[in-house]
Amino acid sequence: IGDIPRSAYIEAEQNVVSELSEIGKPFIVILNSTHTSNPETINLSNKLRDDYDVPVIPISVLDMKEKDIVNILKEALYEFPVLDVKVDIPDWIGCLKPNHPLKKTYIDPIKESVVEVDKLRDVDSINDHFRECESIEKAYVSKVEPSTGEVTITLTAPNNLYDEVLKEVIGTSINSRARPDRKSGSAGMPR
Repeated sequence: IGDIPRSAYIEAEQNVVSELSEIGKPFIVILNSTHTSNPETINLSNKLRDDYDVPVIPISVLDMKEKDIVNILKEALYEFPVLDVKVDIPDWIGCLKPNHPLKKTYIDPIKESVVEVDKLRDVDSINDHFRECESIEKAYVSKVEPSTGEVTITLTAPNNLYDEVLKEVIGTSINSRARPDRKSGSAGMPR
């Protein structure tokens, strides 16, 4: 775009990318082009992505729509660093002994998965570690704080698992969580 050939600003581009990388600032590259689907533009986009290791978005800035701006902001947000990953597990699983097999099915994948997380875009990979585990009903990102680099992952357990573990701990089956008094429908507590 314009009368300036790309070769005239490659050095400036490299300097800016180098400075941003050195100070650890999250960034993306916008490749302004009137021909965003042209093979030459796509090849340049791929080369810049490989060279700078950041997302490159080929777009005609003059023709941008609101959805394009939202996409750009989303991509920039995904580049923020993750400094701390917190994992919320059901309280009753947290109370189990450290060597309990169920607790280990939660803790071991947590240890494996957080090693792979560097940027916010990597957070979804954490959930992949839990998808195959029958003891985990759901794994999801429940909180993201880009300003602090903190992400919270919440893991939930299937309802029947609590009853199974309770039976294992106390040695007998529990058919209900409360035994109502048959006459009044209350829990039979003294008044």
